[in-house]
Parts: sequence; structure tokens; C-alpha cells
Amino acid sequence: PGGKQPTDGNGGNDTPPGTQPTNGSGGNGPAGGLLPDTATSMYSILLAGFLISALGTAMYLHQRRKQNRANQA
Repeated sequence: PGGKQPTDGNGGNDTPPGTQPTNGSGGNGPAGGLLPDTATSMYSILLAGFLISALGTAMYLHQRRKQNRANQA
């Protein structure tokens, strides 16, 4: 009630250290500051799965054609 809150030593600014805006806009615009780390490897894993599936399909078709040619001879 009415007391002063303790600060972390950065002058009462609630912005974590290292995330201050770098474009000089004061942080009021959409640009500036560091972006949160939200990257995932989902698309890389999806691409790897697709490539493995395509390789497996190509190998299956190749073996099937090879077997059909051997049966015809």
C-alpha cells in the first residue's frame, strides 16, 4: 500500500537488459528491440520426412520395375 517498489537497478525501467530499441524510436513503433526466440525446426523436420518418403517411393518403384522385367524374361 503506497510504498515504493524495489527496482532491479535499471532506473525503474521494466524492459529486460539487452532488449532496448536500437532504432532510436523510443520503443513506441513496431521496429526496434530484440525479437523473441520463437524459431522451431518444424519445417526442417517436415522437409526431411518428405525427402525420406520420396526416396522410399522411388526405391520401391525401381525394385518393382526391376522385378517385372525379370519375370518377363
